[in-house]
Amino acid sequence: MLTRFINWEGSFSQALSSLPSQQQLITERSGNNSGSDNINNNNNQHKQRWWCDAANPRTGHPLNGSQGWTKWSEVTAAHTLLGYSKNDQGPCPLIIHPQHGYNAYPATLFTNAPYSVVLKALAIVFGKDALPPPPPLLKIQHLTISSPSDTSRFIVKDLDIEITAGQHIIISGPNGCGKTTLIRSILGLYPVCQGSIISFSSSSSSPSSFMCLPQRPLAAPGHSLWQQIVYPSAQRPINDQLIVHLLQVVGLGYLLERTLDHPFLDINEGGPSSPSNAENSTTIINSNSSNSRSWGSNLSPGELQRLGFARVLYHRPCLVFLDESTSSIGGDVGRELYGLLYQAGITCVSVRQVGEEKRCGDDDNSRVLVLNSSGDGRWEMKGRDVE
Repeated sequence: MLTRFINWEGSFSQALSSLPSQQQLITERSGNNSGSDNINNNNNQHKQRWWCDAANPRTGHPLNGSQGWTKWSEVTAAHTLLGYSKNDQGPCPLIIHPQHGYNAYPATLFTNAPYSVVLKALAIVFGKDALPPPPPLLKIQHLTISSPSDTSRFIVKDLDIEITAGQHIIISGPNGCGKTTLIRSILGLYPVCQGSIISFSSSSSSPSSFMCLPQRPLAAPGHSLWQQIVYPSAQRPINDQLIVHLLQVVGLGYLLERTLDHPFLDINEGGPSSPSNAENSTTIINSNSSNSRSWGSNLSPGELQRLGFARVLYHRPCLVFLDESTSSIGGDVGRELYGLLYQAGITCVSVRQVGEEKRCGDDDNSRVLVLNSSGDGRWEMKGRDVE
């Protein structure tokens, strides 16, 4: 059993490392172009390598990592945290499981790969047919929605969709066909005529299983930068460098380089600041001034949209709804921002205009739900596994 587990982990690790890793583009903003929505790439990028590891059942050390780490026993953890009885006989300890008997070993696999990449690696090891279906996040059954302006016209009739982890949905159609109203109905903000919307993420340990980025970007309440990122949470982040990193990733790192006497940065002292200066950066992030102006009135729509992406990356929900959330951002930047969400393992339901369905570099797991403006509620699903 131990040999089988170690061999399986080795095969999975090899399959994972063979998959092409996405590039994480770390973009920086030119300090003199604060009013523009175009970012200065500056060729500052690095590749993310997929890896996995597990505790060696015999030694307690990582199978692939540093041997200097503290030993870890899955059996001791299951015994202490879950109350299972354990059996210390044999080459390694085992637990006594009510279903699997006396020879059960709990194993945890650690990986930095998103769910979609894990599925591809598992398909290499076991074959596609042996894989279980992806877990559903949301199931929409027989959904009918009428137009807010004319209840005799329908946006969709008898809509059936199952949204699973890693399988993105793009909602497309002409102006006025009801794309935004459909998202509002799914989120419970607009009534439906009939049908059901079932969420399977209610048991998720994440406090923000779903998030939404509206087309009209909004600033969060609060004067400090960290409040803009962590909203709707009010808890101050433990690590300020995470906020610095997210601002740089979405192309807002230049906010940390502006002079500190800008009122809307909530700094009362003058002088330059740089992300490389940890003390000054932390001051910008955490300072709170009652005289500061609103972020919403001092940032452009494109900047606010990028701030919204940073907010999603901070919370990492399992599912995010995006209503033309890159409409004020250039196409290349929009592709990079969507790529960051895909890389983080966040499933996206996004509204796009006709002709822009693939503008953001979506992967093969994207499907397109096409609405029409005739008022008869007809819809069409295109994309992967759709005839």
